[in-house]
Amino acid sequence: MASGFFAILSRLKYINRWALMRNTQTENLSEHTLDTAFIAHALIIIDNKRFELKTPDVVIKVDPARADLIETRIIGGVKYIMINADENVEVNGVNIHFEEKEPSAV
Repeated sequence: MASGFFAILSRLKYINRWALMRNTQTENLSEHTLDTAFIAHALIIIDNKRFELKTPDVVIKVDPARADLIETRIIGGVKYIMINADENVEVNGVNIHFEEKEPSAV
């Protein structure tokens, strides 16, 4: 039983696509199929289930839904990645508590 798959693929370039919306140039099914495949491939490559920050020495994994907690700043000419840490901060399973200190008067 022979498959007609490759025969159909070879004929796609001869079939003009009828767009549902106004378009500015004609497009055949072969071009449209390729564009659709590019978009599908890009969506598969992009991993939206994780958000990871990497530097040469540090890797930070963040829930993608909370990527808004991260910001970058330059303080005194040094680049920093800042993470909002209001509550429940753990480092290697140990809870970390932040104490606010008053700036010392000079």
